[in-house]
Amino acid sequence: MHAMLLLLSSISAAQDTEVADPASLVIVPELTAAAVEEPPAVEELAETAEDAAVGTVSGRITSTEDGAPVPDVRVLVRGSRAEAVTDADGRFTLELPAGTWDLSLLRSGFSTQTVAGVEVPADGTVAPALEMTPAGKRMQAVTITAPRIEGNTANLLEERRDTSVVAEVLGAEQMKKSGDSDAASALRRVTGLTLLDGRYIVVRGMGERYNTALMNGLALPSPEPNRRVVPLDLFQADMLDSIVVQKTYSPDMPAEFGGGVVQLRTRRFARGPRLGFSLSGGYRHRTTFTERMTYKGGKTDWLGIDGGARAMPEAVKEASDAEPLEESDMFSEGGYSADELEAFGESMNPTWAADEPYRVAPNLGLGMNVGWGHEDEVGAFGFLLAGTYSSKYTWFRDEDFDILVPGANGPTPKYEYDIEELNHGVSGGALFSVGGELLDGTQQISATTVLTRITDDTVRSYGGLNRDVDTTIRVQRLQFVERQLFIQQFQGKHVIPPVSNLTFDWVYSFSFGDRSEPDRREHRFDLQEDEETWQLSDRPDGNERMFSLTDEENHDLRFDVTLPFEQWSGLEVKVKAGFAYHRKEKETDTRRFKFMHKGPNSRGDNLQTDVENIFTDANIGSDGFQFEETTLATDNNIGFQEFPAAYALVDFPIAKWVRVLGGVRLEKTTMRSETFKRFDVNGEKEIAELDTLDVLPAVTATFTLMDGMLVRAGYGRTVNRPNLREISPSLQWEVTGGRPTFGNVELDRALIDNVDLRWEWYFGRGEVLSAAGFYKHITNPIVTAIFPLADPAETWENGIEGHLVGAEFEWRKNFGFINPALQDLYFAGNVALIYSRVEAEPDSQRTSESFPLTGQSPIVVNLQVGYDNPDSGTTVTLLYNGVGKRMRVMGINGLPDEYEQDLHTLDFIASQALPGGFKLSLKAKNLLDYPSRRMVGDVLTSKRRKGFEVGLGLSWGL
Repeated sequence: MHAMLLLLSSISAAQDTEVADPASLVIVPELTAAAVEEPPAVEELAETAEDAAVGTVSGRITSTEDGAPVPDVRVLVRGSRAEAVTDADGRFTLELPAGTWDLSLLRSGFSTQTVAGVEVPADGTVAPALEMTPAGKRMQAVTITAPRIEGNTANLLEERRDTSVVAEVLGAEQMKKSGDSDAASALRRVTGLTLLDGRYIVVRGMGERYNTALMNGLALPSPEPNRRVVPLDLFQADMLDSIVVQKTYSPDMPAEFGGGVVQLRTRRFARGPRLGFSLSGGYRHRTTFTERMTYKGGKTDWLGIDGGARAMPEAVKEASDAEPLEESDMFSEGGYSADELEAFGESMNPTWAADEPYRVAPNLGLGMNVGWGHEDEVGAFGFLLAGTYSSKYTWFRDEDFDILVPGANGPTPKYEYDIEELNHGVSGGALFSVGGELLDGTQQISATTVLTRITDDTVRSYGGLNRDVDTTIRVQRLQFVERQLFIQQFQGKHVIPPVSNLTFDWVYSFSFGDRSEPDRREHRFDLQEDEETWQLSDRPDGNERMFSLTDEENHDLRFDVTLPFEQWSGLEVKVKAGFAYHRKEKETDTRRFKFMHKGPNSRGDNLQTDVENIFTDANIGSDGFQFEETTLATDNNIGFQEFPAAYALVDFPIAKWVRVLGGVRLEKTTMRSETFKRFDVNGEKEIAELDTLDVLPAVTATFTLMDGMLVRAGYGRTVNRPNLREISPSLQWEVTGGRPTFGNVELDRALIDNVDLRWEWYFGRGEVLSAAGFYKHITNPIVTAIFPLADPAETWENGIEGHLVGAEFEWRKNFGFINPALQDLYFAGNVALIYSRVEAEPDSQRTSESFPLTGQSPIVVNLQVGYDNPDSGTTVTLLYNGVGKRMRVMGINGLPDEYEQDLHTLDFIASQALPGGFKLSLKAKNLLDYPSRRMVGDVLTSKRRKGFEVGLGLSWGL
């Protein structure tokens, strides 16, 4: 009820309010009391309407304070789905069956009012003069009767309609109905978006390098060591109010814009008492309650926190951190005595393998939110604290994993492995928001703190034929990866009194992202010639311990000044200018260690037992295994970048039916990468720099063809920069797997010309139909090149050009047109068709010089059938997501490109409100259990299933 009071008194235009029930509201002079009455049945009103002739209401709404016209007022009709919005002159037009109707007037900054008993003549026109009282003014008691408002879904569609750019808006309500627990999984429902590896978003066929993620308008740090992409699975849905995907460029957005900008908008402070809890549990097919092998970790693993069980021993850390010695490259050779090296080795965690059977527990989810606020005729202030915790297990088996090489008869397996993996994912997060604002919207200030983290504890085992050694091998890896983001933002909005309507907006953010991988352990056994005996391999992957840490720190600042004024025709023009500054510092520190075969205890029969019995204190020393550091000279990197920018734009309505948003952005790029050779006594560094200045124009025109029907056309020029790793010249081995890489100091940023055209028709409350076409031309695209080393290494170069063309279709319609009783049943969906091609310079290793963008699917389909009845609190949704095949790895040496084949998912979500503020929910996800398959040419190289998942949840809130 509190949310309904907020909406119907129009206290703020920016709230996530929802009116779930039809109601009549009595507003008393102090705006403090309410009484509810039931409206007539929808069926009765519909029958009356069908038999009546039609008349017209053509009214004008003005302010009681100064008589000025009031634009953007929503005019609702009790008992009818008809509604209108006033234009800049305060005028509106409605067609209604002849008879007596009650109108409700809603607008931010004004007290909601009703006009009862408007007589609509048959085949005639009535022109009432209506007035609205500015919010906060004392008013006489009035009775307001409003139809049911659907809440976020419909309101966010209106936001999309009213924006000046091509955008998609996804609300918290939609995420709940889709059963999506994080931002990444929710975004795959959006037109033209797909998901890679469960966490990375591809917008309009353009992968991670072409997209930018923002939170409340500012950039996010990345916890990935070799990528600038932000894994969006880090953001739990319970922390978000909405997500906006902007697909056409505007100058107030960062210049790093290809497919689009994903803007996460967090929940705001409460305006009244708020308390809620949620509990959920889930079963995953082929995982839950099965017995799998795990290993002894730490006491806080269940929290997703390594409590020191995997920490590098202090003596080893001090020795590795010490300054390099004159006579050695690393501490292992000549720098320390045999006794010291033995002590280092014996201090390492003795656990090497997963040898403990474990009955896999069900998935678990917890949520909490608490808030308090105060609101009166002057303003509002309050706080909100929300927290989440999730524990999920996933097991899969891949019986067809092959790595291919060119052969006389086509691709031939070099390695043929079976893979088995058990992952325990723990995610958690907290949001704290505090702030206040004046009721008239002239002053707002808030602070938002977000901490979110995901931990993956993985046991990965694989084995099979390895043709390098012409024998069968088996390998096991124990991997514990913590990813974390901390964000602190402050923001404000101020209307400057001396200048009418001049608005100053500002926001500052400090954010920190890190990825920690402590003590990754990997060992390998080879099958001997007798085909019975397994022996520890003395090859590089025979045993390795790795510690890796990546830290990224961001500072972001942006301020805007907006001045609205009336032009000669009476339409409002908005001029906006601003400055933005982004600074990033990123450091990666990786250490590798290995037990080298030195003495007799590291050979023969001593290697043919369990790994736990091989690396024992008795076998570690100069007569057995010598502990050495194998960190690569280029494993450590420091990067710095800053992007200052200035921009100006104007939102100019040329006429009532055409609106133009245009402007320009100047953005300077400064990047510096330092890869230092940790064991070089001269302290040499590999340094790379990039320094550019770009002028980036953009324009979008919006044409109103009729009420609710729009056409948008836009053009914008944007950039695609290399990341810090791609300009570093040092040869580096990936922390997260893959080929060795080295950067290109000559690498330049790419330029992208974006053209968009979209037709949109908002023909009913929460209903939409749209069709769009888009084209992108990329100059100097950044592409992967293969360099012939013993193992092929990847580098990057500027290609010749790239092209991408696509079409998008979207619809959302309820079935009320068939029968009013079916108005709560709806059908929604979207389809994207995309084609891309990149032309690169000739490369002796690359199989093709013309190829699609990585991760780009030619077709993406989302279908949704749902039932949503706010009166009974019942929601039921069936969702389908289909993704066409997409290139994942570029082919080399005559091998075809590797493609991930089409993927289909089907989810069923239902919830039911219960007495006392409780809600029961059911999720059945991945019902098809369709396999994820990869192919090189006609050869299947990978096939895996993760199983379907069924879960129940119970929540309570006030």
